[in-house]
Amino acid sequence: MELRITGRRLDLTPEIKDYAETAVAGLDRFFDKIIDTHLILEVEKHRMRAELSVSVHGQQLIAHAETDDLYISIDDVVDKMQRQLKKYNAKMKDYRGMTDEEKKNLAMKLTEEIRENQDQL
Repeated sequence: MELRITGRRLDLTPEIKDYAETAVAGLDRFFDKIIDTHLILEVEKHRMRAELSVSVHGQQLIAHAETDDLYISIDDVVDKMQRQLKKYNAKMKDYRGMTDEEKKNLAMKLTEEIRENQDQL
């Protein structure tokens, strides 16, 4: 799994990078076929935002978190992504007997459901 970290209006210190890498590294436990992860950290006045995008099977799972503390935002976004990956993994395991095309369609449907749930939060 490759992790890219981007800071917007924020200097990425080695401490922040190490903390983020450690937090995101645990996502492999929930879904072992993660292709790429991209963590965007952003500071705007007193708000610290974190956005985590994970690529799995050609699909993108995205989680957002916003708090007053950057480290808490990182923890929150990783927790949200863990829940999404657990759900995605469970759906994929339930449908092992499907063809590749059916799996692809299911993955697209699941991604749409996750985005709808994310919008409701």
